[in-house]
Amino acid sequence: MKNISKILAFLFCIILVLDQNILTYAQNDSTNNVKTLTSIEDSSSVVDSLFSNNKSKPFLVNFEKQSTQLPLPLYNIIKEQIDKLDYRYSGNILNWLPFSFLYDLGYLGSPNEMNIYGMSFGNFGIQNDGLDLTNRWNSSADLNLIQTERISKLSLVPLHKGFLNGFTNNPALINVEINDTLKSKPFSRIRYTQASYDEGFIDAFFSARVLSKLALSFRVTNISRGNNYANTDYGSWKVNVKAIYKLTDSLFSKIIFNHAKLFTSLNGGIDLTGVELNSSDVESYIFNSQALVLNNNLINRTTINNFDLSVYGNIFPIMYSFLRVGHSTNEDQYKGTFEDTLKVKNINDYKSIYAYLRNNILYNDISLSINGGIENIDYNLEGIGFQKNLTNYFANFQLSTNVYNNIFTPSVFSKYSKFNIQSQFGFGADLSIKPLKNSNILAGYSSFNKPYSIVESMYLGHELDQKNNLLFLSLDINSNFIKTAISYFSSNIENAAIPIMNSNDLKLNSTGVEFISLDKNSLSGFNINSQIEILNILATANFNYYLYDDNSIIPKESNYNLTAGLYYVDTLYNSNLDLKTGFTFYLFDDVVNKVYDFQKMRSSSFFNNNSNFTAFDFYPLALNPYRLDFFLAGRIQESATIYFVYENILGNNYYIIPYYPMDNGGIRIGISWDFLD
Repeated sequence: MKNISKILAFLFCIILVLDQNILTYAQNDSTNNVKTLTSIEDSSSVVDSLFSNNKSKPFLVNFEKQSTQLPLPLYNIIKEQIDKLDYRYSGNILNWLPFSFLYDLGYLGSPNEMNIYGMSFGNFGIQNDGLDLTNRWNSSADLNLIQTERISKLSLVPLHKGFLNGFTNNPALINVEINDTLKSKPFSRIRYTQASYDEGFIDAFFSARVLSKLALSFRVTNISRGNNYANTDYGSWKVNVKAIYKLTDSLFSKIIFNHAKLFTSLNGGIDLTGVELNSSDVESYIFNSQALVLNNNLINRTTINNFDLSVYGNIFPIMYSFLRVGHSTNEDQYKGTFEDTLKVKNINDYKSIYAYLRNNILYNDISLSINGGIENIDYNLEGIGFQKNLTNYFANFQLSTNVYNNIFTPSVFSKYSKFNIQSQFGFGADLSIKPLKNSNILAGYSSFNKPYSIVESMYLGHELDQKNNLLFLSLDINSNFIKTAISYFSSNIENAAIPIMNSNDLKLNSTGVEFISLDKNSLSGFNINSQIEILNILATANFNYYLYDDNSIIPKESNYNLTAGLYYVDTLYNSNLDLKTGFTFYLFDDVVNKVYDFQKMRSSSFFNNNSNFTAFDFYPLALNPYRLDFFLAGRIQESATIYFVYENILGNNYYIIPYYPMDNGGIRIGISWDFLD
């Protein structure tokens, strides 16, 4: 009865959206046409004594031209593209970026690893407009913390430049740009989706210009899902409150408060202990929702509060500056019971005070970027017995110039940083060549040291650090009907920390990851990312292929993966309907058995067996790891978007990580609706 009422409510919303009065109102409203990344429109219809004698002008100007731009369009996904993608959270969106692949554990809200350039937790980081979101003690990056509806652009930084920003020098870096676009009139937007197992998503946004120089916005997001298998339920609340004040025509201040509260179940996958593994019924057992799991009541509760103040704009005509100061608290409550411990409740928290400064200078054909940051962190980590106050900092610069009518753009960059008590230095250079109007070649190299995370240094000390030598090459073609990037990277890493489980008994609280070994690792990869649109048919593909060092004991990831789509795209009914519909296909290579330590947020394929590193038992099944989805997104009169997804329409049983079964199919429906005034 509950599901029927939800569906009826959903259909009622669609009927309201299709009402002619609403469509006509939306059609006649001109305030939807906002093109800048950061803008608050000043409409002549708004009474404003300060501007009453002036022509209409933007409240915020667009500073994008002062920023260092990546010459790789397919390494960026913008808001207009995101709104026409099938996603539950930001990890699904990243699947479309080159060298990116999500190690999905099969249920909403799970702490999935994002594999970027063949690297994951420990070498992968996230930034929000320069603010480092990487967990400071275990070096994980939880994509569930991002409010997807706030995203204006997701960017994959070329591998050789990933270490430049932030404190942890992670080679693989995703930058999240947040949408500051606000309208002169009060504006509201709601996005709602629902699916099986009581899965629901709702995001509500409101903004208004309350004074001539002051704009406010508020956003709240709630995501939840019930159990499919035992201990797979999830719930989260995320809140964002923002105020933007116009100091001058070219200088602005911004105050932001972010709150996130997540409840995550950690079942550890299907428990095969005691199962007759030679039986043909193993597959049916794994994909039976009544199957036993390793952890029936292990959970993690995350609470994050962040408050910061920013001042940004053009202090000088040729320079864009951004100063950000703030305070953040991060708490994880890791709770559950094990066979050797009746009750575990570890609270791992840290509090930080931070400041960031960015300066982008553009003078004729010369671009100079100078950035820095400092933070003071107070750690109290019960899970690893670490209590300490530490100060981290970094400073970097990038210098580039355009020569021969912008055909060649050489660039050099360098960084100095201190994390924990380790100091690091890094440098690099790249060359961008534009042989033809619609093509670009980028070649880059960097060499730098990376500090060990807090949990790694508990085992490895501070005498060594990870040494990285990285090469990146890309050919980009961008025309009216085809966009293609063909890329290659090579990484040579020394003193890489190897996560090893201290036991193969996964039901014990004492079982966990230790870092008792270092290794040298070489990895290279190829990617083809392409979008071709001909006669309203859009074909997309993102294919990754990796080559691993067979002599390394570092766990091998998948050799290949593919995300592809074939869609019909068109504007119909006198431009009243913007439609995208078709099929999305996912193909996965077999992944070695990965066992997770969800407190330290690292995985391992080996356990310590009397000082011998032994692989966990793995029982491969004759599965075909692929999925085919049907997807439809229709934007009606620039007012509302309706979503319909039929996931896994072939009902294929598969997993990406053993033994975390993926859903065998289901329907998800949704709507986003824009309101003005």
